[in-house]
Amino acid sequence: GQPNGIHYVPTDAGGDDPPVDRPTDRTTVHIAADDRVFRETLTLWLSDDEQWEPREAADGAEALSKLDGTVDAFVSTDGAESEVVGRLGETAFDGPVVVLSAFEPDDHLADVDVDVDVDTYLTKPVDRETFVGTCVDVVERSGTPDTST
Repeated sequence: GQPNGIHYVPTDAGGDDPPVDRPTDRTTVHIAADDRVFRETLTLWLSDDEQWEPREAADGAEALSKLDGTVDAFVSTDGAESEVVGRLGETAFDGPVVVLSAFEPDDHLADVDVDVDVDTYLTKPVDRETFVGTCVDVVERSGTPDTST
């Protein structure tokens, strides 16, 4: 049995229903990072502003499976970026890409055309102001929903 007498019964409820109370002007940012703490930190930084709707993926494969036309911007970090950035054409995603890495682009993304595939490349460490400001900048340049208030 379940602890405390709680019984969970799987249902199909809400499977294909649209999200409730989701403002249409929110900007969806998909964050792929294998470092859970770093991924959650980036998510929290964006979550502080109701204009953002951050989503998370723990690795490149999960990110690729979740990238679609509803995502406005994509953030990838060490361990995921070269795998994902090189395969973005396989998804319905067509937005700006931000890469955060401990490596310089020349060292780490030699097999990816950074000028074409990546809109902004940030070298870690990165602070909240730089990260959020970069997300605002790439979204504004791409013409996705306005995040300024």
